[in-house]
Amino acid sequence: MNHSKIYKQLPIRMPFGNEQGENEVLDMDFLYSDDKSLVANNEDDLETTQRDPDFYGPSLKNDKVKDGTYQSTVRLVPKLRPSTPYAIMKVWGYYLPDVDSTNGGNYYVTCTSNVSKLSKNIISEAYFAMKDHQVAKFRESAKKFFMRKTFYYSLVYIIEDEQLPEDVGKIKIMRFGNQINDMIIKQEEIVKGKTPCTVNSFRSGKDLYIRISEKTVDNGRKITSYEDSYFADTITPFMGKIPSEMTSEEKSKLEELFKTAPDLYEKTSHKEWSPDLEKKVIRTVRAVIDDDRFFGDLYKKIYKKPFDFTEEGAKFSTTSDDSPGVEQGIASSQEFVSIDELSSHIQQPTKKEPEQVVATTMQNVQSATQSPANATKKIPPIEIVDTKSSDVEIPVTDDFSDIDLTDID
Repeated sequence: MNHSKIYKQLPIRMPFGNEQGENEVLDMDFLYSDDKSLVANNEDDLETTQRDPDFYGPSLKNDKVKDGTYQSTVRLVPKLRPSTPYAIMKVWGYYLPDVDSTNGGNYYVTCTSNVSKLSKNIISEAYFAMKDHQVAKFRESAKKFFMRKTFYYSLVYIIEDEQLPEDVGKIKIMRFGNQINDMIIKQEEIVKGKTPCTVNSFRSGKDLYIRISEKTVDNGRKITSYEDSYFADTITPFMGKIPSEMTSEEKSKLEELFKTAPDLYEKTSHKEWSPDLEKKVIRTVRAVIDDDRFFGDLYKKIYKKPFDFTEEGAKFSTTSDDSPGVEQGIASSQEFVSIDELSSHIQQPTKKEPEQVVATTMQNVQSATQSPANATKKIPPIEIVDTKSSDVEIPVTDDFSDIDLTDID
């Protein structure tokens, strides 16, 4: 995922000379002018990231969206290369907070389980260590950040799109979730009175009318929804003609279109994490856990060596020598307010929680002191689940409440 920014090129005139500070002569006329560069802010820079041009990017953030709904028409395309094994790629991945960026944001990484469900990584192991922990912040962080998500990718031919007119007539890669995938499967089902359809067939497929809007679900959460999208009623050939009905010129244009289409498998299949990416993931897991004693124990159990805190620094440590740390953890009650104001829909375990909240230094957490009369129960150390067992699989969430699927690079 590329987080480099695309900065607007404003006509810059420096009131104190050039950008290197040379010829620093105060230009009063310029300072009192209405030049927009004097009042520019970085809001657009923060919202604009460099997108892979091979990906189709419908988004509610597009300023051409009308009445809160993104509308376009596309046609799913079958595989165009012998080297591509599938027309639709199902990929497991994680959507993680970008702790390295001063501007915030998120980044996407594929899960190692795309290669083998027995393949471990620090994200999945952190999930298993935290999901049933007696500390509320660990349980909540496990569900919010470390649950594996399912994404689907397909080549699509863009037929109509007023928001991205430059993409019309091109084949690009579209990312979608379960809502669109369920619609595809439903079209293939044999239902009385309806002809089953393989929607991405060149000869007998269907156009897809994309409708993206924001929906409010339980507890007032807002999600990006594709549920109003639908396939055409009529089965048609790709672009309305089969090869025998095309002119030589039409065939040539179609061949060129197919040749220039992106390689779906190459672009979306799991690649082994580079050393730099793995270090970034480790930093993210450490920041989300926000407890260096807990993180250090987890890291050592996975990598079979201690984490080098001297190299990375101890800025995420929230424990002291006298704190309960991993062995005892942080006990909390039902009133626990988690980091980053986590949504309230997360269910708490049915077992009784200690009533006393142990003081923490986490942002947005209300501190409280622990009295001897209400001493917390000892919490077991983290336990790494043996994912070599064939009956242990990384759970998958369909909760995309914090994700615009079209805005992940």
